[in-house]
Amino acid sequence: MPQMKLPVLLPLLLAALMGCRHRVTVVSDPVGASLHHGRTSLGSTPTEVVLWTAPFLRYTVRVGRSGYRAVEVDLARGLKPWRPRRQHEVVLVREHGPSGTWDAEEAGN
Repeated sequence: MPQMKLPVLLPLLLAALMGCRHRVTVVSDPVGASLHHGRTSLGSTPTEVVLWTAPFLRYTVRVGRSGYRAVEVDLARGLKPWRPRRQHEVVLVREHGPSGTWDAEEAGN
């Protein structure tokens, strides 16, 4: 009986290791942030990225905009074969000076 399970399980295992194609939407606040994967520009937010994922594979992008701190996001995080679409929302924080240099107006925003 165990020999019969192998032909069924082997294709499933190979499919899981090969990965799946996903569409991931990246939105940001504020909009218009640039999106980069390594040295490749993927456009500006909001944008849709098509990627292949496999178990334990990361797809890290850098989201940034002038005047705001850049953030790295792993787009492969949370992807499942049965859920081919996902949205990542990135909230960018304004750049500021060293700790203790904020005035009351900056702290309120």
